Amino acid sequence: MGPTLVVATTQTQRLIEVTLAVGLWMALGIVLHLSVFTYLLLGLPLTAAFQLGVRRQPLRALWVREAPPFR
Repeated sequence: MGPTLVVATTQTQRLIEVTLAVGLWMALGIVLHLSVFTYLLLGLPLTAAFQLGVRRQPLRALWVREAPPFR
């Protein structure tokens, strides 16, 4: 019963984190009246900041799950 609760909490936490990140991205696009290309470019640093700051994982984990480190 304990491990199931931990997994559910982790999944709930991930859902909240992702929802907040996407909400921030959408809010910035609406408030700043960005063009389509600027809006898409804004997503790059937001994605990197999310991966490094919130998820605390290396950027390579975005594309390849179990790859060796870059050399």
